[in-house]
Amino acid sequence: MKSRSSIQRLLFLLCAGVFSTCAVSCAQSSVPFTKTSGSPGSPGPYGSAGTLHALNAEAKDGQLEGPSSAAWFSFNPAKVKIENKDRDTAGYKAAEESLSIEIAVHTLTASPVQLSLGLVTPDDLTSRGTLVSKSAPRSLSVVDSASGITRIRMVFPPNGTGAAITGFAVQLTGAEGTKARIISASIEFAETGWQKTENYFWAGFPPEGGRIDLPSMRSENEYPSVFLPRDSVMTLFFGAGSVPMGTIAAQGRTVFSANAQAFAFRQSPDAYTTAVPSLIFPKTPVKISVVSGGAHLDGMRVSCQKKASVSQIDPHMMIEWPWEEWRKSGKEFFFWDRFPSILIFDTADYAVQDKYFKRLAFFTEKKGYKGKLWADSDIASLHGFNAHDYRSESLASFFDLAVKENFPLNAEELELRDILLSSGILKKEGSSYVAGKGALLSISRESASYLRYMLIAHEGYHGIYFIDPEFRGKVSEVYNSLDKRALAFLAGYFTIVDSLGYDVNDQYLMENEFMGYLMQQPLEQIQPYFTGTILERFIRYGGDPDLAEYIRQTKASEFVRAGTELNEYVFTRWGLAGGRTGLFIAN
Repeated sequence: MKSRSSIQRLLFLLCAGVFSTCAVSCAQSSVPFTKTSGSPGSPGPYGSAGTLHALNAEAKDGQLEGPSSAAWFSFNPAKVKIENKDRDTAGYKAAEESLSIEIAVHTLTASPVQLSLGLVTPDDLTSRGTLVSKSAPRSLSVVDSASGITRIRMVFPPNGTGAAITGFAVQLTGAEGTKARIISASIEFAETGWQKTENYFWAGFPPEGGRIDLPSMRSENEYPSVFLPRDSVMTLFFGAGSVPMGTIAAQGRTVFSANAQAFAFRQSPDAYTTAVPSLIFPKTPVKISVVSGGAHLDGMRVSCQKKASVSQIDPHMMIEWPWEEWRKSGKEFFFWDRFPSILIFDTADYAVQDKYFKRLAFFTEKKGYKGKLWADSDIASLHGFNAHDYRSESLASFFDLAVKENFPLNAEELELRDILLSSGILKKEGSSYVAGKGALLSISRESASYLRYMLIAHEGYHGIYFIDPEFRGKVSEVYNSLDKRALAFLAGYFTIVDSLGYDVNDQYLMENEFMGYLMQQPLEQIQPYFTGTILERFIRYGGDPDLAEYIRQTKASEFVRAGTELNEYVFTRWGLAGGRTGLFIAN
């Protein structure tokens, strides 16, 4: 976004006859005027913002005609305030100063136009609420070469600056005969940046205004930069892309600069939205610019909101999330941006993780323990898992049985139940708990960084397996195509390694874990992993020598083939690959 170093003048052409009419009685404008009742990032239904007064003839019906035409509006500042909420579900407390005006303008002629938005203050109005004869220069928010529908938002100056806002003005500059119509105006939360959609172009500007040149974005790929102040979040909008996303080994990416840092997002075959909070950068404010790969980028929008309100993020960003920014020191949780029905817990260490998930692990997966709620004393000396994954059906069975048996769950398990209920993964029907939609995953900060990436891949693919029937079908197809000796080796491994203890008679579990062990690392590491780490443990725990020799002689070729098929599937469908369920790439 190109800012203007000098204050720009909003030209205002007004005939004497129209002025005298308005000076007597300013008419109500027919332009719809509303305000949001939601929170930043989650706007609620719109309500009335009071009366929008037309300060000149153009403002009565919002019609503008070039080469230069302006419409001036006023409103009652008391009516546009958005009522503070003590605390919304995301942890955000609304602030009056974080408001803005947004206008939508429809260009009615083929020639592109320049659209400008400026804020009106009490200095622009007489004591009777009419427009003064000569207005002062003001900062403008400008979109050059606009066409179709353009939405422009401009943030109000913060309280205490002496710049109370009592209205706004919109100017059209274009060729002779150019026409446009202001189709709506609304009071919104503060948001800056830009976004391209199929239906309109959106631009948000700070109080000091700025300029966006659309021809540069279209032909020169000069995407406007944005600024992230403290306690703000940038939402990135990625389209399906007009260029190929490359290969697994050389996947295209959109690269950003952030002051002296850099970060990127891998490109995806489908459109998606993700959040980048300011707290991941050591110092703020930070300027974010597009370095390369902008063809897949449809927008960068910044809103000021507390870190707690960032609930959907990329799994790799969760790994990089600053520990000191957790809402509670023992754990933090997020929802997956690409698969928002998947909840991911991160815990400070394995001990905290066990409080939430150990009993659940034995109930769900451990052979000889499944289906029963075990007292802490029964499983205290036994190992659970260092990472976890559960589908909604298993979670419902666990909590429902606890009710039926009046089993005393610990405080962490009760907290988990409430979080699952609020997220819709778990539902309550009468006194019973039933499955909702989604899945639950967990990793821990006690795991080394490289291991956390592997575990989030392993557990992440389990999460997708739980919620996506097509993926389950593909996994089943590949699993059932394996040589019987490869299947026997895998079942033997899952049986004899005491820290695993999987129930190999559970076909759903076997296929799911088969997939997880393949997809937790890059494709090129499957062969050394199965002929090295897995084979060594298989032999050490007393596995069948003939099956061990089969893996050694074939160099785990069946597992490599299966991994290749699954990698091609997830890459083509989601832009994912073995060893990576996230698209975010840290510096």
